[in-house]
Amino acid sequence: AGAGAGAGARPRGYELLGTDGRRAAQDVGLKQEEVEQVLLPALPAPRPQEDEMADVRWFHKDFVRAAVYSKTGSAALAGARQFHIPGPYSLANRLILGWIHGNSSSHVDTPAAPATEARSQPPPSSWAGEGVPQVSLDTGVFKYVLMRLSDEEGRSKLLVWGDSRAGYHMNVFQAAKAFAHRLDRSLRLEPLGGGRMEHYPDQGVCHMYGYSVAFGAAPHEISAALVRRWYPFTSITTSYEGY
Repeated sequence: AGAGAGAGARPRGYELLGTDGRRAAQDVGLKQEEVEQVLLPALPAPRPQEDEMADVRWFHKDFVRAAVYSKTGSAALAGARQFHIPGPYSLANRLILGWIHGNSSSHVDTPAAPATEARSQPPPSSWAGEGVPQVSLDTGVFKYVLMRLSDEEGRSKLLVWGDSRAGYHMNVFQAAKAFAHRLDRSLRLEPLGGGRMEHYPDQGVCHMYGYSVAFGAAPHEISAALVRRWYPFTSITTSYEGY
């Protein structure tokens, strides 16, 4: 059952999803807390300051961290396009690095390390699952699977993987499982539904729809939110129609 909401209460758990998404989430075993972790907080649409900003948008911390600490910068991220952060001696750079490391704004007066030094020293991984890409997508039309990756200590994260070479959703799942087991054989992977995806990052468009015969329909709103973290310049739509 979904978390109850009284008069004026904000939606929680499955209530954050539409009717089709709620049904899909319950059918595949997606937890209510996982729905909240992906969809909350519900951020308002940012508005650029006129005559000052050409464009403003939200970026997830995981995406920014990956762009900052990648050896080749944001060029290593398929969804990054021309994303970059300000130079190492700017206040914005200090604020961003402090945010990545979880520091409060009271620490922004600490001199920032040069960009080359900062990018060579990423925070240590807390578990093997961090080495598994959360989103791994091909270009074109292909099958995709939503999955839960977890370890014996209860740590977990959701994955969205898709591959145009996969004839079946099971092929996508097996490829992700093999990748995870190369890092740590104790990592566990569970399918949480699937579907199809029309993904053209160069055009900035992505559409998720349909279902998996083997795993059922993924709650596409959750998959879309996860993909949006790593492709912040892509417009993503969803539908439960078709196969």
